[in-house]
Amino acid sequence: MDAVHIACTEKAGAVLLTTDDVLVKIMTKNILRISIRADNPLYWLMEMNRHGE
Repeated sequence: MDAVHIACTEKAGAVLLTTDDVLVKIMTKNILRISIRADNPLYWLMEMNRHGE
């Protein structure tokens, strides 16, 4: 299911929000050579609030 979520996120040009820390770590290290961003929803929300977006 991770592959489906990654593919859909990439197609949409969105941010992959997941609580799966292992997946976030893999995506952050760009092991999969994917151009999307993956983040924990809590950290992403805190960042968005900090930037006023």
